[in-house]
Order: sequence, then structure tokens, then C-alpha cells
Amino acid sequence: MKESIALKPLYKLCELERLVHLSRYRLWRLLEDHGVKCISAGRVSYVPLSEIKEKIPTLWKSLCAALEGRRASSRALRP
Repeated sequence: MKESIALKPLYKLCELERLVHLSRYRLWRLLEDHGVKCISAGRVSYVPLSEIKEKIPTLWKSLCAALEGRRASSRALRP
């Protein structure tokens, strides 16, 4: 499975879990405790990055670092 490594306005909750290495429950609690509003579409929950950037700056920095690390590793793997 090829993962997207670009910043997107909305991320699925499961994508964020993988990026920040948190369980679904812990991430959900973190978002809920900081008042981040998730968007549900059927059985899938989406998280707006603007909410994370505004309400949880430390998580925002972790996301940026994780995405930059993935970009750097994908560049290193290219022939």
C-alpha cells in the first residue's frame, strides 16, 4: 500500500494513528480533550488539520516531523 506523504486538509483518523504512532483510543481521547471536532462520514472519521494546528500545537509539530521524515526517506530510496 502506498501512503500519501503530503499534507492534506483532512486525514482519516486511522491515517493519523499511523503517522503519530498512537492507538485509536489514545488519539481519539487527545483530540476530544482538546476540543478538536472530527467529521464523520459513515463509519470513517476525518480530522481537519486546521483544528490540530490551532488546538494541539505539539501534535501539529509531530505530524510535520513525521511527514518530513517520510518525504526524506522516500527521496533516499529513489534511484
